Amino acid sequence: MSIIFTGGSGFLGKTFQDNKFDALYLNSKDLNLIDRKATYDYFKNIKPSCIIHAANKVGGILKNSKCMYEFYHDNLIINTNVIDYCVTTNTKLILMSSTCVYPKQASSYPMVEDMLHDGLAEESNLGYAFSKRAADIQLWSATKQYGYNDYTILYLSNLYGKRDHYFSDDSHFIAAFISKIINNTNEIIPMYGTGTPLRQFTYADDIVFVVNSILQNNIIGRFNVATPENLSIKEMSEIILKEFNINKTLDFNGNLDGVYRKDVSSNKLLEVIKDFNFTTFENGIKQLKKELHDVLEFNA
Repeated sequence: MSIIFTGGSGFLGKTFQDNKFDALYLNSKDLNLIDRKATYDYFKNIKPSCIIHAANKVGGILKNSKCMYEFYHDNLIINTNVIDYCVTTNTKLILMSSTCVYPKQASSYPMVEDMLHDGLAEESNLGYAFSKRAADIQLWSATKQYGYNDYTILYLSNLYGKRDHYFSDDSHFIAAFISKIINNTNEIIPMYGTGTPLRQFTYADDIVFVVNSILQNNIIGRFNVATPENLSIKEMSEIILKEFNINKTLDFNGNLDGVYRKDVSSNKLLEVIKDFNFTTFENGIKQLKKELHDVLEFNA
């Protein structure tokens, strides 16, 4: 099987490469996915049997709030072009989406796949979230009109791992927090929010196992991919401090909490991928600590 992996220079793409996943990894220097003709011509020349689409513009809560239009506009076009090629050529697609597409307020938790369009996403993330929802509708429409159904959408929870964006404005919580505490001589660590919101953070290497299973078993459909652990920001911070042997005091400022909870159920996925257990947060942080010296060398 010949596979193209878009977003090859991103966090997830680098994680797949570290795990020796066989694919042609593309980044924005190789191909501008906003250019429809260039995208179609490039893919047509390669003729992949599968496209794993992970390319997108994304950031943490601050960047999502500041760049909402840019995230909506660019991701909408990127997703549209990649999906259109797959639909018109009947190419298999694995689309990396996000659990941030789910409603800000749900009728029950954890949320399941059928609840995707039950309400608005969280406001600070609205542009990015609706570009991802549009991809879902585009594929649903392609099935209705053309019978195209050789695709899988994975709604990924927050991820963490060795290849995250450390020491960067694009950092998500785990990478941002670790960057903040490493070599920090202050006794008090300033933190956004209250520490009470609950989040699912999945170890990125788990996604490689899931995708391999999807390909090996020809699994299609829409699936949440998230650890069952739903920990508070404060709990995760304390676990990280403990595993890194750092004794600091956390000072939460009460601002930018985001939605209180947005946990999803991965039961549908676990019904079709047998004998798989998500890496626990504690074990994932232990593994990350062992690997972090490489990341620090990259940023020295």
